[in-house]
Order: sequence, then structure tokens, then C-alpha cells
Amino acid sequence: MPYFASLIVTPLIGAVLAFLVMFGLVQSQSAGPDQNPAEQAALVYGE
Repeated sequence: MPYFASLIVTPLIGAVLAFLVMFGLVQSQSAGPDQNPAEQAALVYGE
């Protein structure tokens, strides 16, 4: 029974860890910026 349980539990733990890592990567890449870059002037003349 322990061998059978390890065949089930080990891939399950791996799948959960893989899901959490991928979820974290997607969240960090798709998060919005802290400030809107369009609010800052790209070019400032006369200064």
C-alpha cells in the first residue's frame, strides 16, 4: 500500500507545485504597472 500511495502522492505534489509556479509567473507578468506611464511627458521642451 505505501508504494501505491507514493505513486499517487508524488505526481500530485509535483502537479500542485507546477500549478503554483505557473500561476505566480502569469500573475507577475500580467500585473499592471504601479503608475501609468502615459501620465508622464515623453518629451519636455524649453527646460
